[in-house]
Amino acid sequence: MNGLNEKQSEAVNFFKGKMLVLAGPGSGKTTVIIHRVKTLLEKYKVNEKNILVITFTKAAADEMKNRFQKIYGANKVLFATFHSFFFRIIRHVYNISVENIFAETEKKNLIKQIIKNNFDFNSDEDFLKDILNEIGIVKNELLDINFYNSKSCASNDFKKIFLIYEGYKKKHKKIDFDDMLSLCHKILTKNKSALEFYKSKYKFILIDEFQDINRAQYECIKLLTTENLFVVGDDDQSIYKFRGARPEFLLDFKKDFGDAKIIILDKNYRSSEKIILFCNKVIAQNKNRYQKKTSGRGLIGIEPKILKFDDINDEAKKIAAMIKKNNLEQANDTAIIFRTNIQAQAFIINFMNLNIDYKLKDEVSNLYDNWVSQDILAYIKFCLDQSDIKSLGQIINRPKRFISKEMFIRASKKSLGDKKNILKNLFEDRKIPLWRRAPIEELLFHVKKIFGLSCYDCVKYIRKIIGYDNFIREFCDARKIKSRWLFEILDEVQESAKNFSDKSEFVLYAENFSINMKSSNENPGVTLTTMHSAKGLEFDTVYLISAIEGLVPHEKSVTDQELEEELRLFYVGLTRAKNNLFISIIKSRYESEAKVSRFLKPFLK
Repeated sequence: MNGLNEKQSEAVNFFKGKMLVLAGPGSGKTTVIIHRVKTLLEKYKVNEKNILVITFTKAAADEMKNRFQKIYGANKVLFATFHSFFFRIIRHVYNISVENIFAETEKKNLIKQIIKNNFDFNSDEDFLKDILNEIGIVKNELLDINFYNSKSCASNDFKKIFLIYEGYKKKHKKIDFDDMLSLCHKILTKNKSALEFYKSKYKFILIDEFQDINRAQYECIKLLTTENLFVVGDDDQSIYKFRGARPEFLLDFKKDFGDAKIIILDKNYRSSEKIILFCNKVIAQNKNRYQKKTSGRGLIGIEPKILKFDDINDEAKKIAAMIKKNNLEQANDTAIIFRTNIQAQAFIINFMNLNIDYKLKDEVSNLYDNWVSQDILAYIKFCLDQSDIKSLGQIINRPKRFISKEMFIRASKKSLGDKKNILKNLFEDRKIPLWRRAPIEELLFHVKKIFGLSCYDCVKYIRKIIGYDNFIREFCDARKIKSRWLFEILDEVQESAKNFSDKSEFVLYAENFSINMKSSNENPGVTLTTMHSAKGLEFDTVYLISAIEGLVPHEKSVTDQELEEELRLFYVGLTRAKNNLFISIIKSRYESEAKVSRFLKPFLK
């Protein structure tokens, strides 16, 4: 308690009423919550059973509980996540148990199966993730599915997926994690006795990371709050709009709770003064925020550095070399932070080449497992081995060449018999009309052509000359699904091909990518993380990469609100650094000129 600063002490000693504590990066918010609970118990003699502390993750709740019990001892203060606390309420009202909870892996697999059974398109990881996020948004925002416009696919298709999924859960008496929020809200609005029971039981409610709260959670808290509500958060770190979180819940706190007091924790104990000053200037570009200025602990430190590179591969190669030369002994306290997890690929390649240990904070999906990546690899494998029937079968009609299954089987059998090239067998099959043989002759030419190309030029040729990109456009248009993420994967595959002079080496690397990723993830080393997953972490040295338009801010963010969130996300990434902050920009991305991020432009000399 003696180590608390003036603002922290004021928050800790607050007794009754509503309080909003604006706690910036490294300001000691967890310490404030822990000591406030201790003060309620010791100074104000509040019954421990009347105190509820809510945070967003089980890990955060457990850590806070353990830290509190170290300074106070065993007690009956409830430290819980929103989901675990709301599930208590649901179990109190309904005959439901843990067995009724639909696990996230089950949910993902079911949605994947629903898409497969009802639609003529592949549910790749990015599309599946978008659908799952949107199902969560409908629940977390308490929306009516009949009036929801999907951003992932045609709204009618999304509604069909949603209703089939809901029907399955109802039939099997299951609820998922999002249902815990919407169902709890329903109970608190419809069941007065349940509401009164919990309002009288938990007279002091404390909430951590309040900027992450969504509509369903916020409305439930408004219903449960009687007199005493203590929330800690930072509107500048509200970055989970895709889960329903919005800074408005913090910004409107005084309007919804008129007698609320606001305290700003403006001392950053994490970063050096120069990093703090730079971050303050960055976030000040946002206008829809609480105006606050943070200072540090007195350590001046080193000025943040802006690094310039040619492209993604040059960036990854040279930063990996910098880490190898200067930071290897501090690898565990170094992070590479990026906007999208696909950007990790180039660093994984270069870290493997230089024997730099690394760990992945996010579940990085295997770039080469995606069906479009597999198509590109099939083209390459067939050009290397023209007896590879499996690879040819995969790409024979991508783009469309009107080769039927019967034609292909006939040519395959003949090829096995006389070891002739299956593609030549197709071309020489007189049962196939002449007009259908023309595309085969063209493919024969293409296969011969790409055999002599470099790995990078080979991928480029498949996409542009053979026409694979046009195939993807037509495929997505016909199914009314977004093509953006498929082209991003293709672009990344093409970029990664630059690292290999030999096509066989590239194929071998792609096929073993999952194994390499898994083995390296078990070791300590440099952290590779997205900006979203970096929140709550801190490192001595941070490299925030590719601060360019299209990534920072992301190209899909166009509205004022979306752009403000992108700036907050950039700010979160920057504020992870304690002593060394590097921000990199590249001249080109995927063969197009790259423009410096609008967020960084004011700081370039």
